[in-house]
Amino acid sequence: MTRIVIAIANETLRESIAGMLQRNGIEIRNVCQSGREAIRAIKRMGGGVVILSARLTDMTADEFVDLLYDDAQYLLLARPTEMENCVSDRFFRVALPVHSGELLGCVRILMQLDERIVAASVPKRTEEEKQVITTAKELLMEKNSMTEDQAYRFIQKRSMETSTPMPDVAQMILTALS
Repeated sequence: MTRIVIAIANETLRESIAGMLQRNGIEIRNVCQSGREAIRAIKRMGGGVVILSARLTDMTADEFVDLLYDDAQYLLLARPTEMENCVSDRFFRVALPVHSGELLGCVRILMQLDERIVAASVPKRTEEEKQVITTAKELLMEKNSMTEDQAYRFIQKRSMETSTPMPDVAQMILTALS
């Protein structure tokens, strides 16, 4: 799921960037001209990637980043003279005019960073789930003469092949082999 917000005051640039991304298969969740609109969108999504200009209709890019800080990844698109006025170190900076390949590459990098943040926030396995996996490994080791590493990889591989969570695969093994 993409969580991209474009926050650019200049309508022509805003539409150009949005069109460029959409033509290349990158979905945009919100297109805004004000910082307040973009902040609401990012808060509603719980983070994301913001492509912004140095100046929005109601605030500067620095003021915008100060309000959100770690809630998003930021791609600043600005002319070199405008970029000098943006002092935050939170920006990934790209000078205008920008080639589509450069823009797409930067956006994809920031999307990957955002995805990693989301993945890191996913809850880890419960103690009960860990115990089911451990018990299934021990049973596989005993019944099939596997090492611990082989048993774990067996469960992991079946999980990936069937798109089934590892604790569920482990429970199936326990049911089948007990």
